[in-house]
Amino acid sequence: MKAKLKVSVIIPVYNVEKYLRQCLDSIVNQTLREIEIICINDGSTDSSLQILEEYAAKDERIIVLSQENKGVSAARNKGLKIARAPYVYFVDSDDWIDLSCLEKLYAKMLETKADICPLGIWAYDNTLKKIENNHYFDMTCFQNRPSEICRWPDIKSVIFRRWGPFFQGCRTEFLRQHNILFPDRVKYEDVMFHIKSMILAEKIAFCDENLAYYRRNRPQSIMELSKNDDMVFDAFIFLQESYDFLHQQNIYADLQSEYAKFVLGQLNFHLSRMAPQFKEDFIAKANDFCRSRNLTNCWRQYPQLYPLYEKVFGSPYKVSVIIPVYNVEKYLRQCLDSIVKQTLREIEIICINDGSTDSSLQILEEYAAKDERIIVLSQENKGVSAARNKGLENIHAPYVMFVDSDDFIAATMIQTLYDAITENSVEVAVCNIQCFEQNASDTAIRNVEEGMQVWFNRYAKTDGIYEIPQKIRQEICSVAWNKIYQTEIIRKYKLRFPPGLIQEDEYWLWAYMIHCRNYCYINQKLYYYRQRAESIMGTKDSSPKILDFLEIQRLVYEEVRKYKNILRYKVDLMNFYQDNARRILSKINPELYPNMLDKIRNYTLHCNASYKMLNFYRQMKQQMSVSKGSQNTKSTKQ
Repeated sequence: MKAKLKVSVIIPVYNVEKYLRQCLDSIVNQTLREIEIICINDGSTDSSLQILEEYAAKDERIIVLSQENKGVSAARNKGLKIARAPYVYFVDSDDWIDLSCLEKLYAKMLETKADICPLGIWAYDNTLKKIENNHYFDMTCFQNRPSEICRWPDIKSVIFRRWGPFFQGCRTEFLRQHNILFPDRVKYEDVMFHIKSMILAEKIAFCDENLAYYRRNRPQSIMELSKNDDMVFDAFIFLQESYDFLHQQNIYADLQSEYAKFVLGQLNFHLSRMAPQFKEDFIAKANDFCRSRNLTNCWRQYPQLYPLYEKVFGSPYKVSVIIPVYNVEKYLRQCLDSIVKQTLREIEIICINDGSTDSSLQILEEYAAKDERIIVLSQENKGVSAARNKGLENIHAPYVMFVDSDDFIAATMIQTLYDAITENSVEVAVCNIQCFEQNASDTAIRNVEEGMQVWFNRYAKTDGIYEIPQKIRQEICSVAWNKIYQTEIIRKYKLRFPPGLIQEDEYWLWAYMIHCRNYCYINQKLYYYRQRAESIMGTKDSSPKILDFLEIQRLVYEEVRKYKNILRYKVDLMNFYQDNARRILSKINPELYPNMLDKIRNYTLHCNASYKMLNFYRQMKQQMSVSKGSQNTKSTKQ
């Protein structure tokens, strides 16, 4: 009496004479003997059929079926139709399995009464002849499952991963009950089989061990052939079928984020592999597909999807505008109005509410409700540097600008600077600045030509392309907000503003500019700067924060030394440091002399221990001593 069958193994076979024996050997020698091995020859033109018949003559468990070439789906479906065992496992004829695979898989499914049971797979690189533990193929994605028996809601983050019938054993009656078959005459036939079985299974068990071997990078495999064939467009078939299936099951809302990630991942995968002649049509079809299913802006709802979105479609924006906001309710509307009305529409507006205690946040939310380009982020009060840094962590455009929330910009500023940086092959573009009266009304702006405007005017020059000078600070105005920058440079060098310090723009100017060759200057006053007493720039020189100037200079020195030959910049940096120190000394409260002297000593020891700097330190120490003595004398007389 024959033993009762436990597992049906289904193997579609097409022109795999080089690999077929390894596959069959791994199956006929399984520790689980109660199996049937259904081999479907799909019209092979090599010796695959002869090899099958050779093995069948030696092992009565092998059943050989033949058909004209109809594809892997038809072959698997044919095998599934005649399968007699309670469980079924699919093996591709160029792969092979561990000798204990079927015994362990059967034991797990029998014990748990599971409908399906995912198992781990080893990746075998056919080019390198090397077995790899690839996390896409192993069971890593299931390691956080809540229990040993699950349904899809328990593991929904991985529902759309690891498709391929060889990734799981299935209960035969479960597949027949739900009519789960492989779609005929369609490439990527594994996808819908996987999705349907995962969603419809009442019990999913797990076999965490790697028990099979998947052969990658094999010439003439379907995955390899699809790179240079218009079969890549079949991807839209399974994307549509999966979309329809989720709606039929009334679970699309529950899986919308996962489905969006799945779609973008698939589009990116195929785009990265396909022949160049298909890319334009593929992207156009991808745009239509995503737009009609409301996926074009899915990354707004699920920001973690943006990297995938960008790889497929590129950035939807040309420029990211970063606006740090803190208690500027009096000026914020004017600032935002000037940005949302820019002639360049493809911008994202990232507003960082830095713990405002007035109505600034409410104003931001009001504008964001009307304009989807506006992104509002909030944090506790950490200062303008931390706010800008938060903005930099969330940019999506290839170019970046900064606008302070109490200022405003000309309607053409972003377009003008964008054209300048993109058309002239420069790393930064700069425009001129106009100061205006602090209390000027929104409708009647009175330009101011004294004070800060005199300083800004020092940096004005004729329109043109200029080399980044060695004396950066003397030729380029050290503010962050009248310029446009390349996101690529910012990301490459991980540039950020120094948190907690004023004069942060001074550091930013150097940190960015040392990586540039040229800049474009536009002699148009496109940025309108409002100076007010309560602003950071309005901080009095007698404030302890004035010592931040010296710390900024130290950070600048360290940044330049990291990337450049510091000897070229050493003298200029020292002269600028000394000029700042002298100015600070003339303003600072004598109580802060020890702190100031410590900073100068640290700069001298760690940055520039030249004779001139050592001598400068002695001079400053002496001058402080004299000044303090003079102050004490005045106090005694009073």
